[in-house]
Amino acid sequence: HNAKAAVHVPTRVESLENIVQVACGRAHSVALDHKGKLYCWGSGEDGALGIPDAECSLVPLEIPHHARFQAIECGSRHTLALTTDNRVFSWGWGLYGQLGLGHSDTVREPTEIPAFIGNDVVQICCGFRHCFAVVPHGVEGFTSTVDVYGWGWNQFGQLGELDNSSTSDVILRPVRCTRLTNVPLTLLAAGGRHTICTIDEETFAWGRGGDGELGTGSVSTEARMAPIPTLYQRHMHQLACGWGHSAALYLQDATEELESRDTFILTASSWAPTSGDWDAFSGMFVQSILQLMIVYQVLPAHCGIPFPIIRDRIVPAVAFTTMLGNFFFAFLGWRLARDEKRNDVTGLPEGVNTVLVFAYGLSIMAPEYQATQSFEAAWEVGLFAAIWTAILQMALLPFVAFLQQSIPKAALLASVSGIALTFLSMGFAFEIWENPLIALGPLFLFLVCYGAGVKLPFRLPTGLGALLLGTIIAFVLYYTGASTNFVPMTQKYELEFQLPHIDTSLVYRALTSGAGWKYLNIIMPMVLVNVMSAIANFETANAVGDKYDPIVAVFGDSIVTILGACLGNPFPTGVYIGHPIYKAMGARNAYLGMNSICIAFLAIFNATPWIVGTIPISSGVGFLLWIGMVITASSFEKKEQESNHGTAVVLGIVPALSAWGFQLIQNSINATSPTGVNMIQVVQYLGEAGLNPNGMIALSQGYLLTAIVLASTMVHIIERDFIFASLWMVIASILSGTGIIHAFKVDTNGIKPAFGIFPTPWSFQFCLVYLGLAMLLWVFHLGEEEHKYTMSHFIKWIKQCLSKRKQSRRRLYTRESSRGSVSELHRLSTTTENAIYNSTKETTPLLRKLSTTIENNHD
Repeated sequence: HNAKAAVHVPTRVESLENIVQVACGRAHSVALDHKGKLYCWGSGEDGALGIPDAECSLVPLEIPHHARFQAIECGSRHTLALTTDNRVFSWGWGLYGQLGLGHSDTVREPTEIPAFIGNDVVQICCGFRHCFAVVPHGVEGFTSTVDVYGWGWNQFGQLGELDNSSTSDVILRPVRCTRLTNVPLTLLAAGGRHTICTIDEETFAWGRGGDGELGTGSVSTEARMAPIPTLYQRHMHQLACGWGHSAALYLQDATEELESRDTFILTASSWAPTSGDWDAFSGMFVQSILQLMIVYQVLPAHCGIPFPIIRDRIVPAVAFTTMLGNFFFAFLGWRLARDEKRNDVTGLPEGVNTVLVFAYGLSIMAPEYQATQSFEAAWEVGLFAAIWTAILQMALLPFVAFLQQSIPKAALLASVSGIALTFLSMGFAFEIWENPLIALGPLFLFLVCYGAGVKLPFRLPTGLGALLLGTIIAFVLYYTGASTNFVPMTQKYELEFQLPHIDTSLVYRALTSGAGWKYLNIIMPMVLVNVMSAIANFETANAVGDKYDPIVAVFGDSIVTILGACLGNPFPTGVYIGHPIYKAMGARNAYLGMNSICIAFLAIFNATPWIVGTIPISSGVGFLLWIGMVITASSFEKKEQESNHGTAVVLGIVPALSAWGFQLIQNSINATSPTGVNMIQVVQYLGEAGLNPNGMIALSQGYLLTAIVLASTMVHIIERDFIFASLWMVIASILSGTGIIHAFKVDTNGIKPAFGIFPTPWSFQFCLVYLGLAMLLWVFHLGEEEHKYTMSHFIKWIKQCLSKRKQSRRRLYTRESSRGSVSELHRLSTTTENAIYNSTKETTPLLRKLSTTIENNHD
């Protein structure tokens, strides 16, 4: 338009007529007319205009060239053009080899790519800094398949697998793509750092996937062609790629649209087991067996419940609760797949909450048994706690979405990582290294298969392979007389048919006896823990492409808990961590159904003791350790445009470490002193030993809420949002002042939580300190506008407030820092690019890395 002013509405370019194609780069544009002539305008400082002496043009300039062109494609700062006689020309910036000329120099006029001389190219395609050309396979006109050649930037594998097997990040000359040789290619599109194509009726993607641009259901980078499940057997019409996103247009006839809207069919893709489902099932099955073992251990030892009651009533109820929850969340996964027309949705793992088994068993049922010496009274208060947990969870439903939006992602991930690293991983790590002969082999099988992507022979699922390996080793060691902790089949199996049933009188006594109300101060924090943990798990599922409705999921989980309590299960259910791991394995919904059916059959036929005696549990706990490792590691991953919140995650893990350490001390005391100890003296002795027990206990009380508060505060400090950090400290002050976090009382029998207004002197201290920190962060917020925190600036601000109200102004999310401002980015980019261009023509990794940083920041 012969002007540099921004144009906010589509405006016709007057000097261009009979245009058949246009293409745009970062700062230049190209047009092709019906006669095969090319016109360029925009920035030409890097040769992008194809006119040697043109540095910048505000109007279209014809590129003087004798050839007639039929197609054009633009990258960031380079252009490809296809002539009517099927030759390929390139020009522009070539630092990443995107010109395909065998060097990395800038070329300021159209230059033919020598590699295609003698080959009739039928299609060209440009990404940000990588390119493709399509050549017929065999003699043109006598074949329907093609070969695809790629060149340019390949740091993220966006060129795919190449014939030369090069590992270089820069490919200077066109190289044939191995997986795109002799294929019926129909569509091809290249983006910032990824590529998409359609072959027959299947669409593939490869390259960087950190923003979900590959559409595979994960955010992992794929060096090989990965199918896009959502687009399977679609009649694709067009593909398009941006810097970090992709779009697809497919044809849908009226019959298909009517069926997709009005029918409710269980498709094979939704429920048929995959190899990933078998892997996920093996992990879930081991975890479920471990939970039943915990029930067998905790209830008789601490609550006095007879073994026949546990075997005939409670364990079947726990198993059927697991079955109901698994089926419900498998249904949610299938419904999400149906609504989004996908077959790659992974169901959320769910079952009895292991943390609450310990919490309710040891903090509610055990004290009630000690006070009444009645196992029925202990069982009743357990059912009361489970039912009221579900009721209070449903009362929080209106606030679930608000909590999910208000709590920073790093804080939610930190809370889950703390549990994964401590309560999930450490106990299993101890068990593995206590049984090295049996457990270390299966553990490293998990590490090799999941860490390196190695597949077992005969498509054997990794989890099943680990269980078989551990079981075979255990039996061989046992029957050869080696010293192991595993003794197979210590109990003779007796077939007994057990079904759970609803004992209405038991449930009625549990709700009306009034014995459970005194434990409400324990139930309420556990409700918050369960809901917060669920929200964190929804966030991790959303991060890998499965966006579940948190309100529906929490409501369904609460109903399952109530039904389980009516059957006799005193332990609430919850959403497990591990969804991203199961999804990366390729699991869908079938693993939940398989686990629920198997656990139900074990309970119905009383096979749990037999299965525990046949399969060494230590051979399968390596899978749970792997889940804990990956969940913790994933909390430190970030997208390129995000700030690094790793320090916030670490701070959020500290409370869980304290809670786990304190539980370890308590378990050690209980194991070594079965007759009981004076806990006041124990705390005193620990303090004299320099272990700071009061601080450990304070951090362990309400540790999940403490983790979220501390991590959220740190996130906002990193982002320099001091006002929000101050608000989180106010929340911490309220929570500590009411005893929800940090409050405890020590008596001779043990450590007990304390609730109320300033229930302990510790509560007042924490409340006061957090309130002071909130005020300090608020002061930092006041000085944020000028980035000055001196006393003179503070006095100046007070004077301004007294004279007139300061007018607030909107701030950029990315604030200025000591490294420079956003406004300086263009100048920095220009200076760097000029330095690169005017320096030696030799391509170096340092120049390429520096240019990549500037280019990515600009885009």
